[in-house]
Amino acid sequence: MIYTSSHPQSQISIELDEQVLSAIYKHLTACHPLEGCGILLGECLDNSDIARRWRITEFKPAANRSPNPDRAFTLDPAVWVPCSLSPRLLGIVHNHPVSAPVPSLEDLKQLQSFGALIRIYMIVATEHKNPPNHSLYGVQSGEDLTYLLMKLQEH
Repeated sequence: MIYTSSHPQSQISIELDEQVLSAIYKHLTACHPLEGCGILLGECLDNSDIARRWRITEFKPAANRSPNPDRAFTLDPAVWVPCSLSPRLLGIVHNHPVSAPVPSLEDLKQLQSFGALIRIYMIVATEHKNPPNHSLYGVQSGEDLTYLLMKLQEH
């Protein structure tokens, strides 16, 4: 599967293998009705000034260490810290057990603390979905030094 942005000044393209997506769905569905999370690893295919292309090649599940796992996630530091230092780190993924795969206010708030480290943000909706559905977002730095999410379209 390929996902791209439609913004002419920030062209993003993400390749996501079906086997990786299946592993993501399996983990996050098993976490339901709580939020589950994990890390997306991969490789850069092109990182020019106007085009950014990445391939997600691996999903690393992480336990949710949030004190409120029914409505929030905190990546397990034992998994997150080593991955955050890896040049293969591309992004994070978590599920929304009772809502659509659209960033919540809490998601956008948390993004500010790790947005500089990731390029991809993925949300999976797991309630009453068989299979679940998902959305991918490119992480962008805004003019006011905050991090924003740009929805990517599947092609």
